[in-house]
Amino acid sequence: MLSNAVFHLDDMLSNTVFRLDNMLSNTVFRLDDMLSNTVFRLDNMLSNTVFHLDDMLSNTVFRLDNMLSNNVFHLDDMLSNTVFRLDNMLSNTAEYAAT
Repeated sequence: MLSNAVFHLDDMLSNTVFRLDNMLSNTVFRLDDMLSNTVFRLDNMLSNTVFHLDDMLSNTVFRLDNMLSNNVFHLDDMLSNTVFRLDNMLSNTAEYAAT
């Protein structure tokens, strides 16, 4: 009788330890899976953010470069026209003075 009681207690203890170990193992697995998914999502978000920032920066630099190029072209054109007109006026003045 005592032997049976010890056997049953040992069996119950063994089952309890097995179940606790199984629960702990499942909990650790789920926490690891959640952490892995969280890290993956954060990495993906960071990667997308960096891509969009890089794309925005690239577009901004392109637009600024284009604006600068257009401004330089227009200033050069205005300067060229001004020099042409001044040269023309000077030439006309010299011709008028010579007559």
